[in-house]
Amino acid sequence: MPSMHELQMLRHQPSNERTAMARETLAIYSPLSNRLGLWHLKWILEDYAFRYLEPERYRAIAKQLQMRRGEREAYIQLVINTLQSHLRKVDVEATFYGRAKHIYSIWRKMQRKSISFDEIYDVSAIRVLVDSVKDCYTVLGVVHELWPHIPKEFDDYIANPKPNGYRSLHTAVRGPDNGKLEVQIRTFDMDRHAEHGIAAHWQYKEGSRFDKNLENKIRWFRTLLNKDFKEEYFDELIEEFAQETSHERVYLLSENGELYSLPEGSTPVDFAYAQSTDMGHRCRGARVNGRLVALDTQLRSGDQVEIILTKTGGPSRDWLDPELHFLTSSRARATVRSWFRRQNREKNIEAGRFLLAREISRLGLVGWDYQSIANLYQLASEDELFAAIGRGEISCGQLATLLARSGAAWSAVIQSQVPADHEKSDALTDYEVLGGGGLPKHFALCCKPAPEQPIVGFITRQHELSIHRANCAHAIRHIEDAPERLVSVSWARRQNEPMEKISLWVRAYDRQGLLFEITSIINEEQVNVVAVNTRSYADGLADIHLTLEAHGLQQTSRIINRINTLPNVVEARSQRETDPE
Repeated sequence: MPSMHELQMLRHQPSNERTAMARETLAIYSPLSNRLGLWHLKWILEDYAFRYLEPERYRAIAKQLQMRRGEREAYIQLVINTLQSHLRKVDVEATFYGRAKHIYSIWRKMQRKSISFDEIYDVSAIRVLVDSVKDCYTVLGVVHELWPHIPKEFDDYIANPKPNGYRSLHTAVRGPDNGKLEVQIRTFDMDRHAEHGIAAHWQYKEGSRFDKNLENKIRWFRTLLNKDFKEEYFDELIEEFAQETSHERVYLLSENGELYSLPEGSTPVDFAYAQSTDMGHRCRGARVNGRLVALDTQLRSGDQVEIILTKTGGPSRDWLDPELHFLTSSRARATVRSWFRRQNREKNIEAGRFLLAREISRLGLVGWDYQSIANLYQLASEDELFAAIGRGEISCGQLATLLARSGAAWSAVIQSQVPADHEKSDALTDYEVLGGGGLPKHFALCCKPAPEQPIVGFITRQHELSIHRANCAHAIRHIEDAPERLVSVSWARRQNEPMEKISLWVRAYDRQGLLFEITSIINEEQVNVVAVNTRSYADGLADIHLTLEAHGLQQTSRIINRINTLPNVVEARSQRETDPE
């Protein structure tokens, strides 16, 4: 495949070499990129090839495109912002994708339909994805209320699907500033069907015969679709593509022998959602190669996975906690978040109240002021806090970061909100920030966190960990937009501090290997086990008492949450001396 540099340098090559490479690009590499779902790469290859094969037509179309590409994309963003604000008013959540048509695709459409440039109405286009068919028609109504509909430019492929099963609403309108705009509207399931299934985009575009084996092979290439592709990333993308094919996937079998390919690090929950949304929501357990495993188990290539389902129910909020590692797939995380956002507010408040109380109980804490915790998240009331926890927007891991504040530092938070200008009692050089793995860290300039203040970490697009105050408005906005990027972090003095002794109590139905699995979790956290005592009962239950040397409540919360995910565990929590045996 030609590199971007080679395509850019074609203008310096002899005419016959330019023509040969351009034809090869259109005949081989563009269709290959299309079949692999590398749309951005496909469009760039086609535009470069068309530029050298038909220079006059290329220049003519380029001249007629009155806005530069960047301006056209800004126009699309304006459309998205306008539509998004109006959809909120009718309580419709939507995901938007926008792009400007590329020169070669415009020319192809002109040739295919024997029409002029002025008759092409999708010079700019957006795609709107929603949860239900009802929402599709609601969005259509809003679009036609906002902008004048262009006559004879509406197709209802939901009511009348294409022969290959493709379903969507297509309309064309006069958008802002009378610009020409095409809008595609469909559900997430329709989009997945169009992109991955029988109605794959490349199939109905090219009119080719459906190939089940090819669909299975390209299913996992699609992760590259989510990359913000830029021309200067061309060679990097090809290298990433090669790595993706050999090192970054796991190949798994369902109980029926169907092959699935998932990102490395995927769990049984990821596997359930890869099969269907309903199966993911109802997943309650898993057997890998015939053995019962925890839902946070990382799967390996060759594993045969059987998902244990409940008849009804929905996902667990713990699945959204990044520290518990239930989900690796960003698509699965988005599906779970969407499910919780759709739940009744009262149910979310009730669930959030229970989860917060449970987290406090697990950590062995008493007397916490819920309103002070709500203030740290800049939420107006306890109910707003409970609802956010219930929707999965605040995870138990994030709560542990706040609840792990003890002594004078946390007492000050309970009595009043963290002041805007916190008095620094210690220099930053005396402290380090724990958490975030090996990511490089920096302190956010917007809030300038000081030692002993409650803090959170946010993974930036540059793969750095930005440290903010827990009540920083910028951090809260980032968390709302991308909660999966939140990381629990905490302060620690750089000198060696004495470890804190923590007592844990675990009640479980006894089975072979349970104690080993519990101590393995503790060892992975690099925590010392000082003492272990067990007691078995006639009904099969067992109590396990452990004394640990840990780095405080935040680390203890991680350990407790992981132990609670193990098969046969009834409850795990921190135990105070006053707790009953």
